[in-house]
Amino acid sequence: MKVLHFGAYWQKENDIVFAMVRDLAKVSDALIVDTHLYDDKKSGYVMDDLSYNGVNPVRWLKDDVVDRYVKMFEPNVIVVNAGGMSLSRNMFSELKRLSIKTVGISLSDPDVYSYNGNIYANLFDYYYTNSLFSYLNQYKKEVNIDILPFAASCDIHQPLDIPKKHDIIIVGGYRPDRKDLAALLAQTFNVGIYGQGWPHMGAALYGNVNGVAHLIALNSGRMYISFSRTSAGYTNVKVGLFEAAACRLCLVTENFQEVYNYFEKDKEIVTYTDNRELLDKLSFIIRNKNALDSISDRSYSKFLAEHTWEKRWTKILSKIG
Repeated sequence: MKVLHFGAYWQKENDIVFAMVRDLAKVSDALIVDTHLYDDKKSGYVMDDLSYNGVNPVRWLKDDVVDRYVKMFEPNVIVVNAGGMSLSRNMFSELKRLSIKTVGISLSDPDVYSYNGNIYANLFDYYYTNSLFSYLNQYKKEVNIDILPFAASCDIHQPLDIPKKHDIIIVGGYRPDRKDLAALLAQTFNVGIYGQGWPHMGAALYGNVNGVAHLIALNSGRMYISFSRTSAGYTNVKVGLFEAAACRLCLVTENFQEVYNYFEKDKEIVTYTDNRELLDKLSFIIRNKNALDSISDRSYSKFLAEHTWEKRWTKILSKIG
């Protein structure tokens, strides 16, 4: 199947979209187009439309750009991946005439639904959201919507044979709702934090990391803790869980039902309902290498079996036929 993919890379080499296209190329004849949403070349690919809310634009892919790639590559499928991007309404009509299927993807639901998917999801032949909440509560039933869980690529995230500097690592930017838990963990454990804006609280701070540095950061710890809240306060299964599983770490996050769709409780992932339970569980695991290794190995095996981007793409493309 020939797939024309439009996307951009906010976090460069460890961006979700960057990992996705690496695996898309394994399962299709793919032409990958970088739309440069996050640099000064953006205007050559998209037109920002602020008419819907005045703050968060819809980024309509320019018809002449899409038309040029369609004529050059003659795809069976066009994928528009995240970034608030969509094909124009005129282009959807033209692609339908040419029998080219269209796939839209949102990677930041539920937070962006109101000013992204709500506006253009129903224009695509197939549309995917990362969020179970969005799937159940936000998208209209007539939209051809499905869930696309996060994943990771073995080409980018993998176990490294390097020293484990930390009991627990946190990989992500600072937000006030994360501070108290991070500070509590730092009182008891050797904690390493990779991300921007964190205040000093007894943990080792390393700043933002990308590419190989991101991979090394993940491999520097024994356990990985994921904060499940989004910026808007929703609960989500975050992409970091799958990236950490790909590096054979012991996964840790809050107790919420959706996460058990992907990892088995207390066998492939450690979950907690309050800080006391979290401290007790982590203290036990740190003292018991067999328990640590068992959970790490099981989450890694589950990742390889079910949660690579290659497997996600295979499911998407098989649905198209």
